[in-house]
Amino acid sequence: MPPRRWYNPNVPQTLQIAQILLYINAVFAFLYGVIVARSGASPVVRFLFLVAIGAYVYGAWGIANEKKLGWQVAIAAALSPFALRFLDALFAFDFMSLSWKVRYTIGLEGGGILSAIFDAALVALLVHPMSRNHQRIWFT
Repeated sequence: MPPRRWYNPNVPQTLQIAQILLYINAVFAFLYGVIVARSGASPVVRFLFLVAIGAYVYGAWGIANEKKLGWQVAIAAALSPFALRFLDALFAFDFMSLSWKVRYTIGLEGGGILSAIFDAALVALLVHPMSRNHQRIWFT
């Protein structure tokens, strides 16, 4: 049985950086999820935060162990912040009165812009041609 690892330095540089960013995003998603849970976000958004944290960790671990499913989960995890921002805005808007019910909690404000840049960079690293070719050839 091959050894399991948390980081694989033998994959292309794009996937190495993606592994590190996925683990970092998992930590920050956990910390930010605690803040969002206390701020009164909807239960759906709270649950999606937990799913995203698990997806970040499994995606990075899957890439490190050269699993095709891990790479696919990593892409879904990398796209999850964009979906969470959209869902949070959707749940924060009252369509009957055409006004905001609560303050937009995960919006692109303050540090959210920098976070969105790193989220976009992570997606770009994972779908880069070098990453796609490596996973197509070597991942099982």
